[in-house]
Amino acid sequence: MTPTIIAARVLLLVAITGTGFSESVTAAELSYGEWRVSTDDNFHEAFTANSSGSTLGVLCVIEKESCVYYLRSDTSCKEGSQTPILLNSSRGSSDALLHCTSLSVASDKQNEFINIFANSSLILKILNSSGILGIAMPLADGEFKVMRFSLQGRTAQLKLLVLCRPLTLK
Repeated sequence: MTPTIIAARVLLLVAITGTGFSESVTAAELSYGEWRVSTDDNFHEAFTANSSGSTLGVLCVIEKESCVYYLRSDTSCKEGSQTPILLNSSRGSSDALLHCTSLSVASDKQNEFINIFANSSLILKILNSSGILGIAMPLADGEFKVMRFSLQGRTAQLKLLVLCRPLTLK
């Protein structure tokens, strides 16, 4: 697991729960096709990365018995803002809404932004398709950022949901 992924996961956990770690935690990581599953005493995570470094995943916080689906990319957003996106997979197309969460990283870097899916049921349904998931996110001046993720091994995220119930943000 790369240091960037570890740091992003810890920061996402802090953003979701409002708490940090009091002791060192050792994580285990397994691969299922294009998806990776990481587990430790505090959380379980399944995610996939694309060639541009964006990640799509689900993070389950054990203590809270809740999960959030997230999209991490280099696209900036304002904390608390909502972004509509378009999703396309072998199951068809749909629109979805993301909530932006700003994560403070090292003082020599800018904030990193994580987008959390507002409707976990929708993304779960789409992740049950096969092939490629395409996501189109609007940018300034009429442009779109398009991200594609392999769904090979996607059942890894379903294994996590046996342990935690999905959390739908309102």
